[in-house]
Amino acid sequence: MLSCNGIVLNYAIVMYDKSKSKVKIVQEIADELPVPPVVSYFLCDS
Repeated sequence: MLSCNGIVLNYAIVMYDKSKSKVKIVQEIADELPVPPVVSYFLCDS
């Protein structure tokens, strides 16, 4: 977790698996996320 000025951000690094597409990897990560209590954003970068 990263905290700045009262904002808490979760972050994780996932190793790239060449047997899957990047889109599939992001879909799998998104499926594991809990439902947020308020409107939230999920940001990814390759």
